[in-house]
Amino acid sequence: MLDAIALPLSEVPIALCDEHGLARRVHDREGLTELQFHWWQEPAFLPVRFDGCLRILPWGCKLRRGSRFPLGGWVAVEQVKAGAVAGARPEPVVVPARLMHVNGIWVVVDIGLRGIVLYDPSRGPVVYLLSRPSTSYFRNMTNQSPTMPVLVDQVI
Repeated sequence: MLDAIALPLSEVPIALCDEHGLARRVHDREGLTELQFHWWQEPAFLPVRFDGCLRILPWGCKLRRGSRFPLGGWVAVEQVKAGAVAGARPEPVVVPARLMHVNGIWVVVDIGLRGIVLYDPSRGPVVYLLSRPSTSYFRNMTNQSPTMPVLVDQVI
């Protein structure tokens, strides 16, 4: 499954970078300065278009300890439709990205990824990426990843 996204640094306000200490997430890719958000980073964050602006929110739940949230950073569309997270007041969001990292491969993203924000009484809003079964092409391209993120206006 997807374990990172990249976004040009120019698309994130400097104040937001400073507020969340994102300097260590800055990388150079062939002369383009980008921010990379990896699941393994502590804390795990994702940029999110939410409430009419770009925000940096915690990404998923890494420890089950007393959390009523799904473990991990992804929720299947089928689970959302079945009401599995209804108690956390899910709200649809867009995670802006130009690249996503899946099984060691960076894949181009046109606009972004679909996600949901769930409300945790102790942590506030938390973002999860939506997933679905992989297309045959995506499976072959990403070394047989069985699931894929839900993309905004893009099919792979």
